[in-house]
Amino acid sequence: MATGRGVGVVYATGAETEFSHMAHLTTNVKREPSTLEVQISQIVRVITLIAVGMGVLVFVLASLVTHLELKESFIFAIGIIVALVPEGLLPTVTLSLAMGVQRMAKRNALVRRLSAVETLSATTVICTDKTGTLTKNEMTVRSLWIPATNHGQTLTVPGEGYDPSTGKITFPPGKDEKQQVKLLLIGSALCSNAHLIHPSGSSRWQEMGDPTEAALLVAL
Repeated sequence: MATGRGVGVVYATGAETEFSHMAHLTTNVKREPSTLEVQISQIVRVITLIAVGMGVLVFVLASLVTHLELKESFIFAIGIIVALVPEGLLPTVTLSLAMGVQRMAKRNALVRRLSAVETLSATTVICTDKTGTLTKNEMTVRSLWIPATNHGQTLTVPGEGYDPSTGKITFPPGKDEKQQVKLLLIGSALCSNAHLIHPSGSSRWQEMGDPTEAALLVAL
């Protein structure tokens, strides 16, 4: 339920609840390799095939052309294979990702897996919840419109959050719209089921109920 009122009926508890089922699904998700890991695996396979192929070719040529013994030809072929494998590839990639993690940590972004750095570098769109990031999850009345003239009039409401002392409306001099605004806000409060509470030990007021209705109470 997003808005309004209702009666809750408990039909399951503990591990039988829907939240528990969703948590169980998330814990059993199989981790897929990142794009960088897939590309590195492909490069490693190609290099391995080339190195082994060159080793076999060198072994055959050393045995048939130079007439080396099988033991010497085998050792020579192994040396060629080892020389063709770029041993510094993985340390270089790991070091690059570690430097990316360090730079992100300086910007207050913590990374648990190095592969996440590569994923973020290829990200073009980020979808995130704005609550707590861009907003405070607090509704506030900013303006009121009343038909004071032919075109109406808009009054600005100051303050923010759910502190009742901040939503005081300043009326323009020479005009008497207080009664209209008062009736408007009283009607909004009578249709509201929200409450404003100030928990002990906390410096912030909190709402209990619908945030929009709580914002109207602050304006009142």
